[in-house]
This record gives sequence, structure tokens and C-alpha cells, in this order.
Amino acid sequence: MPIMLQQCFELLTSKLLLLLRASLALEHIPMSWTHVGVGPLSQAKSLRPISPMSFILKTLKKLLDRHIRDGVLVERPLHQNQSAYRTGMSTETALFHVINRPEIP
Repeated sequence: MPIMLQQCFELLTSKLLLLLRASLALEHIPMSWTHVGVGPLSQAKSLRPISPMSFILKTLKKLLDRHIRDGVLVERPLHQNQSAYRTGMSTETALFHVINRPEIP
């Protein structure tokens, strides 16, 4: 549980790091990390459900994102048509470019 990591950070950090590295090395995400409970948002106006992920899976996601942004993308920048990891680019902008692309005769 997250509170355990907060209260015992020094003790658990090395174990968590080993666990995350093993998951990446084995290319395997344990089933217990993927169980998500879906519930309504606290605001009555919103129809969007929330689905809190395992804190371990969130941690892995953040570490991978940081590795991609601060490492891989610095060494090998993205192609100009790539939308992911680019400020101002989204699924909508990618679709806009595809729809408005000049047709080839």
C-alpha cells in the first residue's frame, strides 16, 4: 500500500526498485498490478468514471515516462509527424493533418 512506502521509504525503496527492474527485464506486469476498481467521479455533473491504478504500476509508468523524455528523446528526437511526447500535438492534431493532407492524384 502507498502508506507503507511513505512510512518506510528508506527500507522499501531498494526492494521496489528491484521489483520494477525485474518486471521490465522479464517484460511482465503482474496481474495484481493491473486490477483496477472503476467508480464514479466525486462530482455529480461528470459522467466520466475513475479507475485508480496500482501505485506500483503508476510508479513504473512515471519512471518509464521520465526515461523516455529525459533520455531516449534527447538522444534521438522524434520525427516531425510524431504526435506523442510533443508539446502542442495530440490525437486531434494528428487527425487534422491526415484529413487535411493534399490528395495524391
